[in-house]
Amino acid sequence: MALQVIDRTAVSGAVPGEVFSYVLESGLAIRDYKAVVTLTPAEGGTAIRWRSTFRAKVPGTGGLYRRQLGTFIGRTLEGLAAAAARAPHAGGTGPGAGAEARTGVRPPPSAP
Repeated sequence: MALQVIDRTAVSGAVPGEVFSYVLESGLAIRDYKAVVTLTPAEGGTAIRWRSTFRAKVPGTGGLYRRQLGTFIGRTLEGLAAAAARAPHAGGTGPGAGAEARTGVRPPPSAP
């Protein structure tokens, strides 16, 4: 049985078809989680870039969260790209015709 995580997020900004950003308010043992999902035109479709930063609440757990969040974000991006590729588009082309996904999950630099 997979572990289910319930978190609470809030949208911090959005420009339809271009960018979506959000923050994590609760649910994980991390602080200052912020993410920005950017969509840019690419040959044959849309490039999706999902960049997030955070600080671990428990020292030494940042790497674990980075790996787990990276896996989650990667799977989510793959699902989005697959769904977009299946979606009907005018003339059989559109953003989903060829989606490229990149992730960037990194803890922010340590404060001085």
